[in-house]
Amino acid sequence: MLKKTQLGRPRKHNPKIPAHINQTKLPDGLSYDAIQNRWRFNYTDSLGKRHDKRVGSKTSTLEQLIKQTKTLSVIKPSTFNWLADQYYKERRFTQDIKPGTQKNYKDYHRLLSSVTVENKSVCDLLLRDWTSGLCQKINAYLAEHHGNSYANHVHSFIHLMFTYAKNNDHAHENPATGIYKSKIIKNTDKWISDGVYYRVLKEALRQGKKQARTENSSPYYIYLAMEFSYLCALRTIEVRFLTDDNILENGLTCERRKGSNTNIFLYNERLRSALDLAMKYRNDLWQQKRISTPANLSDRPILINESGQRLTQEGFKSSWQRFIVSCIKNGTITSQERFSFHELKHKSISDRKGSAQEKMKASGHKSKDMLKLYDHSHEVANPVTNISLTSLNIG
Repeated sequence: MLKKTQLGRPRKHNPKIPAHINQTKLPDGLSYDAIQNRWRFNYTDSLGKRHDKRVGSKTSTLEQLIKQTKTLSVIKPSTFNWLADQYYKERRFTQDIKPGTQKNYKDYHRLLSSVTVENKSVCDLLLRDWTSGLCQKINAYLAEHHGNSYANHVHSFIHLMFTYAKNNDHAHENPATGIYKSKIIKNTDKWISDGVYYRVLKEALRQGKKQARTENSSPYYIYLAMEFSYLCALRTIEVRFLTDDNILENGLTCERRKGSNTNIFLYNERLRSALDLAMKYRNDLWQQKRISTPANLSDRPILINESGQRLTQEGFKSSWQRFIVSCIKNGTITSQERFSFHELKHKSISDRKGSAQEKMKASGHKSKDMLKLYDHSHEVANPVTNISLTSLNIG
């Protein structure tokens, strides 16, 4: 049972206060300056800063004084969520920043909201409760569960928000300054081994066959997306935007992004199998959910989510991160063997046999310099000589 709070001493009668004021109803912190004949209010704002402001004159009524003190002493909802909402209303956000960047900021905001402290989202914490230590822990948590790149993007978003807060007197300092970002190792020789790939692919199929949204399950499209990406050297967005319009009698048209050349991958048994499985999964789910087949081929995505809709960028990224983390937790791969979905395109190009020109045709790359960023294979050469050491009386 809570103890009853003991009230402080009642205010002493001050003969210098104007007679029309009922002194017993004066708010705490309000005082009368008899020399300058004006009222002053001493209060602490939501950031912990002390203020002493003039709030009225000798003729001010009690109601006017109370209204002024309430206006000043009210604690603004200065949480991180509140701060972000203020920023989203700014012209610099609505007009000066590209729509794609706006979407990225809001995606980082949503990801940050998933981080909790004592069962409370960090975005619901007051700005004054944010510390450098908290920012460092957030970065470490996101790096472990979503990868270093995501963790650093969210950190940059936090830094941006607190820079805005500081410049608009919502915060005294930026707690995100000086934080150690998660180190991203760009290993140009990194190449997903066959062992790692096929263990993860097998796990994706196993989890995908489980009932949706149950323990240790993953969306079935993870398995299919891996195969399309690896077999056809596709980026994530290129996999997501595959439609019936890409299906030809003899192969699959792969429309490239970022200026790469569109090409056609002829069917082999494995690509045909992946396509047939994707089509069966989609058609069965549409029938189950009574979703009408769109008239236009380009409106029929080959890969769909559990609601029967085209995969979204954020939805796919979240599903992939949860899946790859589960592979580490259940021992399918080690944390050192972890790879991003985009690295499947690297593996596809590296595993492909043939000359640089042939690899460029398959990947859609227009230059050898770009191909080098993806091709981690090594040139094969013969030893300088095959003269037997025995014939030279050596060994």
